[in-house]
Amino acid sequence: MLRAILICAAVLLMMNPVLADEMGEDGYFDSDGVRLHFVTAGKGPLVVMLHGFPDFSYTWRDQMPALAGHFQVVALDLRGYNKSDQPEGVENYAMDKLTADVASVVKHFKQEKATVVGHDWGGAVAWAFAMNHPEMTERLVILNLPHPKGLMRELASNPEQQKNSQYARTFQQPGAAALVRPELLVTWVKDADDRKVYLEALKRSSIEGMLNYYKANYPREPYKNDQEFPPVKCSVLMIHGLKDQYLLPGALNDTWKWVEKDFTLVTVPGAGHFVHRDAPELVTSTMVRWLTRVDEPAGREALGRRLEQYTRPPAEFAGQFGSYRSPLKFTDGTTVRTPDDWARRRKEILETWHRRLGPWPPLVDRPAVKRLETIEREGFVQHHVHVQISEDGKLADGYLLIPDGKGPFPAVFVPFYEPQTSIGEGTKGRGTHDYGLQLVRRGFVTLSIGTPGAVEKIGLETRQLLVEAGKEQRRQPLTLLAYVAANCHTALAQMPEVDSARIGIIGLSYGGKWSMFASCLHDKFACAVWSDPGIVFDEKNANVNYWEPWYLGYDPKTQRKPGVPSAENPRTGLYKELIDAGDDMVDLHALMAPRPVLVSGGTEDPPRNWQALQHLMAVNDVLGHKQRVAMTARSTHIPTPEALDLELAFLEYWLKPTAPNQR
Repeated sequence: MLRAILICAAVLLMMNPVLADEMGEDGYFDSDGVRLHFVTAGKGPLVVMLHGFPDFSYTWRDQMPALAGHFQVVALDLRGYNKSDQPEGVENYAMDKLTADVASVVKHFKQEKATVVGHDWGGAVAWAFAMNHPEMTERLVILNLPHPKGLMRELASNPEQQKNSQYARTFQQPGAAALVRPELLVTWVKDADDRKVYLEALKRSSIEGMLNYYKANYPREPYKNDQEFPPVKCSVLMIHGLKDQYLLPGALNDTWKWVEKDFTLVTVPGAGHFVHRDAPELVTSTMVRWLTRVDEPAGREALGRRLEQYTRPPAEFAGQFGSYRSPLKFTDGTTVRTPDDWARRRKEILETWHRRLGPWPPLVDRPAVKRLETIEREGFVQHHVHVQISEDGKLADGYLLIPDGKGPFPAVFVPFYEPQTSIGEGTKGRGTHDYGLQLVRRGFVTLSIGTPGAVEKIGLETRQLLVEAGKEQRRQPLTLLAYVAANCHTALAQMPEVDSARIGIIGLSYGGKWSMFASCLHDKFACAVWSDPGIVFDEKNANVNYWEPWYLGYDPKTQRKPGVPSAENPRTGLYKELIDAGDDMVDLHALMAPRPVLVSGGTEDPPRNWQALQHLMAVNDVLGHKQRVAMTARSTHIPTPEALDLELAFLEYWLKPTAPNQR
């Protein structure tokens, strides 16, 4: 009977052979005379990971590497297990002893508090630690272990939970340890190499000690639901595999009543009790994203540490500025040395670019936003809108997404060929550049529009915005796109749902060029992400096509054919003037300083483009700002999932205010 219980209680794990010593460095600490073993990796805010039964620190082998990129992660062997001491006596496994172990490891690492992650019995210890040591608990992540109030309620009232807890009652009986052998405890581990690792660890463990957790702490018959618990004062993430036969999901109900801060529940239908083993990628990505939220200090610190590595050029390009002209030189050749100098130089650069590109029409004081259709979606509201983009009433089609909850929220403007792409419904590709949809799910208001017809048909039938008072202006399309973006910024800033000081911009490819020119020419955008636009001219790459008439090659008197410039199809417009003068766009980039910018590089922005970006970094140095310029690298033009996550994380870091005491 006991054999059947143990085999069923262990869930089939998805295993990857990883040696325990590859997880990190081994160490020990003292907890009131009990010597406990841990494995640690990474740097940053402290995360303590607590395993359950029958397990040990090796259980976190999928989660530790990902978390170690942001935190110092410490995975314990709980007392009684593996290399930790195994004190005798049920009293040495009482919950106050177990929570004291967590307090001791926090102090061992000379920290005041930690995020505590727990599975099974580790989850029970984590709940108790947060209740009894709120001053030491940063956040909780609980895997398949209900709040004790929920479990007691189910034990007292749910016959199915009573039946499924028979294994615990068996473990509480005298002499139960004599029936349990390590070989029995590892029968659920299918991979032969992993089974050896587990068998060695459990042979080192104390079976009596393991079962003492149940004897000292698990509720006993007759079950009553009359115990009250202190409130949990920190944020909590719960991940629960719904196929868990021993801790039924009904116990999750009302957990939000016992947590004073925000509570996030993720249920995994296809996973069982060992949810982090059954669905390792889902659990790991969920934990990383939740733990690196910027609305709590530890998350913001961890995210900043993650982004910092992308603010340093690769060694081969560090200190290399290429052949680009420095924006820190006035037109008369004198050098910018102070912030006041830069203010004058910035004005000079901005005036030069407006003269080159052509003057903007007057900006719209109060752009109209007509909400045509409204759809309630999960966690946000989607409005199909027309946005006024010019003083004479021209409109752009788009989508406005507003998260549920109380604002004001930070916001992001998202330009692309068609606005449907941004909400995941376009024809230009889905999944990794549906920026509007991804950002609203992270708490941003987003406004997405497509190419205004006035710009889309430049060089063909119409030049609407290029004509003013019957006189054709020599305006380049990219300046008109920047003008449109400036009016969209104003539209967002005037919405009551938006924090007007926290509006950014993001775009990919064509949208990346649009975003680059808009954020440089309109300094109201608080930060920007340019995803593989091609930040410098490059006629060896056909996709860095600033020569085209819909970018910088517009000439009202000449219509060149699409394609790379050649003798038969020469350069035209402003692009020709810039190339002939030996100029590029480095001084345009400099207009971003000191606002943060990420160049999410791909096929159009390879690592060598750091040479151009270091000119912007030099401007920030004059202004006394560090780590405001970042660049990532991928091998594709379309963002990979990892690149997308970094793009969104950058916007979160720079646009979301830190609010550790509220949400």
